[in-house]
Amino acid sequence: MHPTNPDVVYVASETGLWKSVDGGASWANRRPGRITDALLDPSAPETLYVGAHIDGVYRSVDGGATWVPRQGTTGGFFTALPWGAAAEWIKLSMGQGGAAGTRFIAAKMGLDSGRVFLSTTAGNNWVMVPDVVQPAGYNE
Repeated sequence: MHPTNPDVVYVASETGLWKSVDGGASWANRRPGRITDALLDPSAPETLYVGAHIDGVYRSVDGGATWVPRQGTTGGFFTALPWGAAAEWIKLSMGQGGAAGTRFIAAKMGLDSGRVFLSTTAGNNWVMVPDVVQPAGYNE
């Protein structure tokens, strides 16, 4: 839900990221596909992130009108996010405080959601957390 306009609501579903601008009276699909998670940046409410099943992580800076993949860079300290079938099920989380604020994004993804990637640059670069995360026996 938009932090200052309660008429703007987003819902992640099996068929996409749906947006209502009239408090739920009508809905528009802003990102087709199986959306497993969605985040709205409360400090910049036009910025959204979605996890698209067997696809990847995307960011929109215009309320969901356009989307850009958040693959990040490879080499050195940074790691590219899994894409396509390797992305599998994706869950997202966003920081509120700390040095990076809402630019801190965590993506738990892959087979049984056992891999975690962190970004302090709003998804421009990612670091994979060492394999210390217990995979779940189910995705939901």
